Amino acid sequence: MRFYGVDRQTARFAVQALRASPPGLAREDEDRRRVFGSALEQFDQLLVAAEAVGPATAPIPLFYAFSQGGRAFAAARIMGGGWRPRAHGLSVGDPGTTIGDTVLTPSRGRLGSFQLFCRSIGSGALTGPATLSAVWAAVGRYRAVEGLGAGEPAAADAMIIGDGAPGHIVLEGAVADDLPEDPELQATVLRERLRVFSAGGEGVRLAPDRWPNQSFAVPRVEVYWERDGETRAAREIVSPRIAGERSGFVLRPALGAQRDVLHPVAAMYATWLALSSLARYHPAAWREALERDSAATAVAIEEAIDLTLELLAYSFKELLTD
Repeated sequence: MRFYGVDRQTARFAVQALRASPPGLAREDEDRRRVFGSALEQFDQLLVAAEAVGPATAPIPLFYAFSQGGRAFAAARIMGGGWRPRAHGLSVGDPGTTIGDTVLTPSRGRLGSFQLFCRSIGSGALTGPATLSAVWAAVGRYRAVEGLGAGEPAAADAMIIGDGAPGHIVLEGAVADDLPEDPELQATVLRERLRVFSAGGEGVRLAPDRWPNQSFAVPRVEVYWERDGETRAAREIVSPRIAGERSGFVLRPALGAQRDVLHPVAAMYATWLALSSLARYHPAAWREALERDSAATAVAIEEAIDLTLELLAYSFKELLTD
């Protein structure tokens, strides 16, 4: 068990148990109920298949697990007649010098499975092109390496102080690292660093009695955001890390020129859509990316496969029952 309270097998069974009593719109509508159950059955079998194969092939069943799970979400959550996806929703370009240069572009016209999934979990979707590196980093859990995620803003760990009403937030990690001692200069540096996140740097203030950064192994700084002289609620600023609030909070990076903001699980979905496409249609480039002796991406991808298998069923269970 890598994460406290997360067991992949227990979570798989919990997701399957929902089929007997579906949530949302799938509860009363027989057509939606059948799709919900069938899609979750395939979701489970595809997860088992992804665990059984090596990294050269694993992204393919892993992506289709996301896709079929997304159909279940759409059946339970998307109102009206447009809940059946007819396409993936993202097109994947050719790999560049590195696989991280691969560009994901939202499809035009009818909403695809990716867009419906984003809508069903309350996430923004990609409205313009974004690189695989940027989407990979936005998950916030994957190792950033040269050629995949390095240099891109990653989801930043955050902790709400109290009940969140005053809006004070402790930021952890790189965003708080090596800040100047002078409070004015510290605030200026923070605003610049926070510019790449969805909350932005405008209105950021240092908490007057902030936590002393030097007393923690992980760099930390306590801040809050103001708008029109009022402190903004913390939950306007931060988002759940993976599934629900029990998993902690993050600041989400804003992707591309359009500053799209993805829920971490939606960023996972887009990541594996892209990697499955590379594995299927660009096998030579994909094989090079998996060469441990020459590619920094190799171990990062293997680790991400294992981590996603650990978290996916748990995340879906939390989101479906939220």
